[in-house]
Amino acid sequence: MTDLVRTLLWTLLVVSVVANTVASYAGAGTAVHLAIGATTAACVAVLAVRGLQGRR
Repeated sequence: MTDLVRTLLWTLLVVSVVANTVASYAGAGTAVHLAIGATTAACVAVLAVRGLQGRR
């Protein structure tokens, strides 16, 4: 189960980074960038916490 969650988080992280790049080239509004950025930041935070917890 934990491998599935980690895989989904990494997939969402990559998708959000690509989406932010596409939004930049498409000239999307600030709200779009903020939503995608929040998703990216949340994925990074959860992956970091899970990684740190796994070391204990």
